[in-house]
Amino acid sequence: IISFTINMEQIGDTVERVLLDIEDKKIKMGRNFSDAGMAEICELHARLIDNLRLGMSVFLNGNVRDAQKLLEEKARFRDLERAYATSHLVRLTDNTVQSIETSSLHIDLISDLKRINSHICSIAYPILDCAGALAPNRLRASQGLAEHGLRTEAIPLRVL
Repeated sequence: IISFTINMEQIGDTVERVLLDIEDKKIKMGRNFSDAGMAEICELHARLIDNLRLGMSVFLNGNVRDAQKLLEEKARFRDLERAYATSHLVRLTDNTVQSIETSSLHIDLISDLKRINSHICSIAYPILDCAGALAPNRLRASQGLAEHGLRTEAIPLRVL
């Protein structure tokens, strides 16, 4: 309950900051997102609402399968956020005026939506932990990385 409360408080703080940013960088300036950019934001928002509903159900019912589904949705949301950031950059290279005018706001907003989603999905961890369904950590053991074809040298920033 405490973890849930802390996550909801952090979501509230993020939403408050997002609303102030939208007012300062979009509304007061009379700017609009491109149609494609707005569609991406609406899609992320709809997924966020669905995940909030699922997260609330997990919190109230403690269903392990739903908790697993919530973490699967977290990964999908992350992938979608990355794809939308990339498509936004394509719009910038195409010199889409609305995308240029709202660029930092758009990137910040989709990142904030991902952050909010992560807080929502955190609801699943205590349920999965109690069920013994969590690995100790998400990292592979460092020994033998090269044996499995994994890179052991530093990855240049441009690759990431």
